[in-house]
Amino acid sequence: MVDILVPRRREDFFNPDGTFTLRALRFFEGLTDQSNDSVDEIEIIKAKEFEIISVDTDFSAGRFQIIICKNVTDISIALNESAIKDDEVHIKRRLGLVNVIGLIDGLTNKTININNYSMHLVFDGTDWSEI
Repeated sequence: MVDILVPRRREDFFNPDGTFTLRALRFFEGLTDQSNDSVDEIEIIKAKEFEIISVDTDFSAGRFQIIICKNVTDISIALNESAIKDDEVHIKRRLGLVNVIGLIDGLTNKTININNYSMHLVFDGTDWSEI
């Protein structure tokens, strides 16, 4: 049987806008030894909303992005150096060569050299894995 903890007052756990209070976040983080460095990381992972970006010049990837490369000459996409575990990036090549810069499957950098090829990458906390 699981004990359910009911807050004494709604204000103990929720701000007026319906978000968790700092007290509530500390309580929930105290239930496990796993935690996030910030509320921003919790929100990003929870939502996993992908930003869709079209590029035609060199670009540095952010968190949870779909990058459509519409370049006609070679470009480089640098993977996020401050990525957190479970970040994802999708890179789609249309025309020109795309060099993906970062540690991918234990290798330094990969090139997308096939038109209309898509690369789906997931960060495991150490390096990126192509899925």
